[in-house]
Amino acid sequence: FFVMDKVQKKLVFSVLQYLNGISESAPEGVDVESLEVAVQCLGQAFSIDVTDEEQKKDLEISASLDQLFKYGLALDTADDTPITRILKQAVDTVGKAKDQTPPKTEDERIFDEKFQKYIATLTEKGYFQGTEEGSDEYNQRLQKAKDRLIAEEEKALEARKEQAEIKKAEGNTFLRESKIQEAISSYSEAIKLYPKNAIYYANRAAAYTTLRDHEAAIEDCIAAVKIDPTYSKAFSRLGLAYFSLGRYHEAVHSYERAVELDPTNETIAQSLEIARKKDAEKLAAEGDDGRTCQHGQRGATGGHGHAHAGNQPAAGGMPDFSSLMNNPGIQNMVNSMQSGGGMPNISEMLNNPDIMSQATQLLNNPGVGNLLNNPAVMNMASQFMSNPDMMSSMMRNFGGMGGQNNGGDKKQD
Repeated sequence: FFVMDKVQKKLVFSVLQYLNGISESAPEGVDVESLEVAVQCLGQAFSIDVTDEEQKKDLEISASLDQLFKYGLALDTADDTPITRILKQAVDTVGKAKDQTPPKTEDERIFDEKFQKYIATLTEKGYFQGTEEGSDEYNQRLQKAKDRLIAEEEKALEARKEQAEIKKAEGNTFLRESKIQEAISSYSEAIKLYPKNAIYYANRAAAYTTLRDHEAAIEDCIAAVKIDPTYSKAFSRLGLAYFSLGRYHEAVHSYERAVELDPTNETIAQSLEIARKKDAEKLAAEGDDGRTCQHGQRGATGGHGHAHAGNQPAAGGMPDFSSLMNNPGIQNMVNSMQSGGGMPNISEMLNNPDIMSQATQLLNNPGVGNLLNNPAVMNMASQFMSNPDMMSSMMRNFGGMGGQNNGGDKKQD
């Protein structure tokens, strides 16, 4: 199945224009009628019409065919000089580049395999019966079959996208209900149905973060930003995963990229400052380890190749309060209270998936039950409840939960 590239189409277009010019000038000794028939046949054979304005815009060149031929002939017969050698080398390079077919994408290779099987099936059913391979009729049927398969593939793809969205919505519901494994399964099914949606990976990363599987969260965030390098939420969650592992330097890079993409998000900006502070403290504690990476030079995934080892949160026993208190979102809240900002916005906290992931970890830990039965803790809670100022502030914040949107990373996509 012959398919012309752009240069070949321009050549045929120029030839037809040249022959049309001869036909219009009707020089003596030329059978104009036969020439016009020949031009018409050639145009039909190559599906090129020199009178079509769109084709003119796309294929017409400034120099005429006879001018180009003269240039080529002069170069071919010219003496061997440095200039002619350079020109010939340039022409050869262009020719070789034109002959090189660009490598096919994975999707194109998969489609080609399906198309070959599709054509084999159609051939067995007699679809090409009565035609000769390579003939106009054969090529027209071949193109028609290809168009039909493309339409079927696009329809199937849209159906998979719709199913993937349903699975994503299921995952979001499971995550809100703290059914983390079910959420991961739903997001995984969405990814299997349509692996090119960055949101599915980022949402699954949030679920992995809830289970404190930060390495898996990092892998999903990196997959997300490879698909969509402008997805700020994926970079933010990548920063949180690195932060949770004590890999503060990588967290800084990820948060910096998130801030670049979402410069008005105060929560991410504050998380960046906290990560920078932690990175500086860790560097000072460990001593200068020779890191020279500048925070203005980032890769696509927010990482930079340093493998700073962090402390994994404890898997059992008492709840890991250090992990929760080191969460940038929680630290932002504490800093706000210490600086006289009053009680935090409870609605915003409850809708922040990263904070809720940490909170879910604590609530699912058996040690929390023992903690709540501690008389000292209950006495502290009682004092808080009896403080009218703090209670009033808290109730005002709860009053904003009726659907008010205060920005930030509040929900799954």
